[in-house]
Amino acid sequence: MASQPQGESASTSGYPQGYCAKIIAYFETRNARVDAAFLSPYLQAGMHLLDCGCGPGTITVGLAEMVAPGRVVGVDFERSQVEKARTLAAERSLATVDLAVADLFELPFPSNAFDAIFAHAVLQNVGDPMRALREMHRVLKPGGIIGVRNVDQGTNIYSPTDPLLDQAHALYFKRWKHIGGDPFGARHSRALLREAGFVNTGASATTECWSTKDGTQSWGELFASIVEAPAFSDHVVVQGWADRPTVVRIAAALRAWGTHPDAFWARIYCEAIGWKP
Repeated sequence: MASQPQGESASTSGYPQGYCAKIIAYFETRNARVDAAFLSPYLQAGMHLLDCGCGPGTITVGLAEMVAPGRVVGVDFERSQVEKARTLAAERSLATVDLAVADLFELPFPSNAFDAIFAHAVLQNVGDPMRALREMHRVLKPGGIIGVRNVDQGTNIYSPTDPLLDQAHALYFKRWKHIGGDPFGARHSRALLREAGFVNTGASATTECWSTKDGTQSWGELFASIVEAPAFSDHVVVQGWADRPTVVRIAAALRAWGTHPDAFWARIYCEAIGWKP
């Protein structure tokens, strides 16, 4: 779904975090009660719902419980994530969940097929979010609702500050843009929905933060793991944006920040809903 930088596999080319073990564990903490709270008041039993970018399925299974006995289809371009979602659905004995590997630019469904669509942390990672939204618009039934939610990376605040953490962000955003995403695009979600043909759009925001000893330590470790992973570190070194010793220093600074007694980190998720006329 995005251009593929030299030296990266197709499975990580469109995702700035890559798929290291710690980022997958973070994905698995997500759930429908929290992450789909802005959409859930509009969901009803019996709806047919599409979850775009389902990841490991932890939100998908919650959505399935909300719309049961309606069916939920979860799609993701990363096969390993779809397999995790299938395993989770089987463990929950959810016969109303279907999972598939799919490209958001060419969804394998007929037009007017779904009553609702959910897309979490997806649009910021595709090279052409408007193309993806228009495809979602195609498969949504007239009168159907869409809900999208993404972090706006321009909202990251943290304390105590450190020039190496600033550099970590600068490299992270530079790579994100280089592989075709937009780390600051979430603030435009409502406008994107309207441009894609949705009506009666609305927007909201929620905050994610790390402010306890365990929380900041886990977030510092997670960010350090992303920086150290080959998908990230090899890319920034090959591009000449940083040398290997600098990457090592950045990872160490992130871990040190995580153990600081005053550590605090917060960022904003931007959410938007709209309906197909």
